[in-house]
Amino acid sequence: MNTKWLQNISFANIRRGKWLEILVLIGLGLILAIVQANIHLPLKLPGWRGIIWLTPLISTRLLTSQFGAASITGLSAACFSLLLGVKAFPDEWLFYLVVGELIDIAYHKS
Repeated sequence: MNTKWLQNISFANIRRGKWLEILVLIGLGLILAIVQANIHLPLKLPGWRGIIWLTPLISTRLLTSQFGAASITGLSAACFSLLLGVKAFPDEWLFYLVVGELIDIAYHKS
């Protein structure tokens, strides 16, 4: 069993730069939730809404060196979409949460 990625994480171990990075990831999740709640374009393409929120999740995973980058962004987007009360797609918060975790796991396994 590979437990190399399971590290002891405490608030004392996170440096000041990491806090700023985490706040940026949470802010990106807020932006994702706001965009998904307010964008209504009739593109007539299947899956175009998924491209809008999947692209920032993958880019956060590729641009940061932190293991849980997509998970943090997905979790914050899920929480903010619940707080905003997105009613067009009531289960959308679950997709944010699951896909963020799967992206981090897939990136780590490769």
